[in-house]
Amino acid sequence: QQQQQQQQQQLADRSNTFTQPITDAQITTKSQLNTLQTITRRARRLHIGNLPDGSGLTAAMLLQYFNALMVSKNLADNTIPGDSVINCHIPNEKFGFIELRTVEETTRALTLDGNELGGKKLRVQRPHDYQPVPEDLLKRRASTLLGHPTSPKTTVASADERNKIANEEDPNSY
Repeated sequence: QQQQQQQQQQLADRSNTFTQPITDAQITTKSQLNTLQTITRRARRLHIGNLPDGSGLTAAMLLQYFNALMVSKNLADNTIPGDSVINCHIPNEKFGFIELRTVEETTRALTLDGNELGGKKLRVQRPHDYQPVPEDLLKRRASTLLGHPTSPKTTVASADERNKIANEEDPNSY
């Protein structure tokens, strides 16, 4: 019976994950960090449009391309080890999505709009399902959001950035 009560409490805790505030003291486990990453995921994704046709471009190639761009343009956060782009998905030949490790790097990556790949200028935009990280969460979590220091001033998207939303296909499949 005690085990059953513990399981019920765990389920209740999970259902409150997105409604209850997260405090610094609560972020002690990998699962709690994963919860924060889930909350910020929509703010860490970018739509990449106008991919070169018939080039055989793979998700791994696009991921490598954007990681190299982030480094060469000094957009990567050098205080964090590893690559800036952590995931890539290409649902069809015309567009794809990249996911970056931080909200701040994602905002910086918007400046990559117009870079050429395979003779085509890429469109780098927020996807349809973009949601900025709630400001109250940023204010409470700025020092530990995603496990590293971030600045609320640079991680909160401006109105112009929020309006730069992709108007192509539905990205919800990613």
